[in-house]
Amino acid sequence: MTTKKPTTKTKEAAEKNETRIVLPDPGLHIAVLGALMEAEVVDRERIEAKLEGIEGDDETERLRAAMARLHSIKLDRKKVARLDRLDFDGGNEIYMMMESGADAYTGGEDDTYSLRSLAGISALEGLETLDLDGHGFYDELRDLRPLEGLAKLTHLTLTGDWTHAASLETLPKLAHLDVGLGSVDDAAVLDRLAARGVEVLR
Repeated sequence: MTTKKPTTKTKEAAEKNETRIVLPDPGLHIAVLGALMEAEVVDRERIEAKLEGIEGDDETERLRAAMARLHSIKLDRKKVARLDRLDFDGGNEIYMMMESGADAYTGGEDDTYSLRSLAGISALEGLETLDLDGHGFYDELRDLRPLEGLAKLTHLTLTGDWTHAASLETLPKLAHLDVGLGSVDDAAVLDRLAARGVEVLR
């Protein structure tokens, strides 16, 4: 039995696949997709095409269908690594596009959009500002360890309750931490951060 050698096209497809990622959490993936669209490195038309033809009697089901479709869009790893800011504001264009495609109008505040895990956020190697306002209220999300390795992160906003606060001390460039509407499981970490010069709002 002979084994076929991979063709040039097969190799190119494999290499291309390796450079594309899908973040585990749909809420995180879609926020990153939206940021890439706003940075004009993902075509708006491609996203609109994904949202065509969504049907169903229930608004929540239609929104979940829209989430699933956008979660299937693979992201260019290099472009993701260049993003310097990420937030989850319900008014961001990506959410308005989803609502239009799903014929649902919640103002971007539906629980369907909630972030439930930070797993994979380390792919955003260039991230400088992360605003998690409105998140941090689900048990699955509260672990701060996925932030470790974000070497360029300078500004972080947290709401809700978070665990593994010591992970914040691994962020070498952290300069501003807002936990005024949140909490961490070890307040001593906040004291140590403040002592090293981090502006801590609590």
